[in-house]
Amino acid sequence: MEARRSKSVDQEWLAERKSLLQKIKSQVRLYLGPEPPDIRHYAMAYKRDIERPWHVSSLDKLHAAIEQTDVIFGGDFHTYSQAQRAHLRVLRKIDAERKVLLAVEAIPATQQSLLDEYIAGQKSEEDFLKEARWEENWGFSWKSYK
Repeated sequence: MEARRSKSVDQEWLAERKSLLQKIKSQVRLYLGPEPPDIRHYAMAYKRDIERPWHVSSLDKLHAAIEQTDVIFGGDFHTYSQAQRAHLRVLRKIDAERKVLLAVEAIPATQQSLLDEYIAGQKSEEDFLKEARWEENWGFSWKSYK
């Protein structure tokens, strides 16, 4: 009986969130006007890609694929620190002789010099975070990205 109640509560919670999301989308659409054709085209292509069949891969296959490619895009759930740690584990498995360039959306290109100074030990962590305006511009836990 408890499992049914929990499932029902979960379904109700999800239905409420979906309804709220639709209301927000409607308000945004009223404010912004119709979706531009290029954005609509992108969204449809993205949806087709996401909805296609997915296959579970092994870590060995993932690492082998990484070693065979030049560019890798990774995404994470910003509020979940385990997501950033998963990226770190993947990066650590890359051959140490291989040149790696890591770009993160949390630091805009205009602040690259701040990041360079921090990494080189020329700027303290506290000064870096303050000058980069981490809390105002990003706001997710620095500890997860450090």
